[in-house]
Amino acid sequence: MRRGRLLILGVGLCALAGCQSWPEEGKGGAAEIRSGEVQRYHQISFTPDQDSLAKQAQLEKLELDALTLLGGDYCIPAQLKTLRQRLHRAFRELDAGLLPDAYNSLAILHKETKSANAQLAYLNEHTTCAIADDHNGSDSALSGFPMLVHFDVNQSELSEGYQGYLTRLSAYLLADDSVSIELIGHTDQRGENDANQHLAQVRAKAVAAFLAQQGVAQTRILIRAEGEEQTLLRDADSHSHGFNRRVEIYLNRQQQRGAVSTPIPQRDWESHLQGRYL
Repeated sequence: MRRGRLLILGVGLCALAGCQSWPEEGKGGAAEIRSGEVQRYHQISFTPDQDSLAKQAQLEKLELDALTLLGGDYCIPAQLKTLRQRLHRAFRELDAGLLPDAYNSLAILHKETKSANAQLAYLNEHTTCAIADDHNGSDSALSGFPMLVHFDVNQSELSEGYQGYLTRLSAYLLADDSVSIELIGHTDQRGENDANQHLAQVRAKAVAAFLAQQGVAQTRILIRAEGEEQTLLRDADSHSHGFNRRVEIYLNRQQQRGAVSTPIPQRDWESHLQGRYL
């Protein structure tokens, strides 16, 4: 009898141990898939300090801006809305100093944005999904903008990430010559007013020069500078200063009276853009 009890106890312990061990690779079902996602989140190449997370949040915003350029608001509107909500949540977590939460939000956003890019590319390739444009007169060419390009302290050079983004934007502009561009340079609140005004002007010119190098006519580009007068955030910390060092990009469509608007054939230039930034 005692031997039978020991045998039953041993079988029970083996069963419990089995529940706590990982299955063989490829045999774990949904749980294995989920664990793989968590592992990939931790492999994303940014660190959970506030400056790094703030920069990553701006890069993720650029990804969403690029999705808008490619027609995301019309082809995958619900998915894009969810991504924007997740980005806003990450910004709130950053502002509150909840760095682990912000890291997790950005990691998930990073993965979901890549998935949205693949989905949108497929739709543009196999359907007639394109930006609807039924406005007359002068209007905003894109919703959800201005687009923002940020800079390091006292610098006007464009980072590699922003160069890729502006390359994509240039392709959009070259596809529709009815769109004009307004660039407004800004700085943070530190330093002398005159120096900040000059730096803001130089930053706007740097963006204009890059667009011109991509083939955008300079006659379509308007430049002005606001210096430190129009800050986005007024807190005296590195996170706020980083947001304020920027060039705002506004796109405006000028149409002749009575002209008929036609959708931009995005799938014709999606293949040209593939891999340049996203």
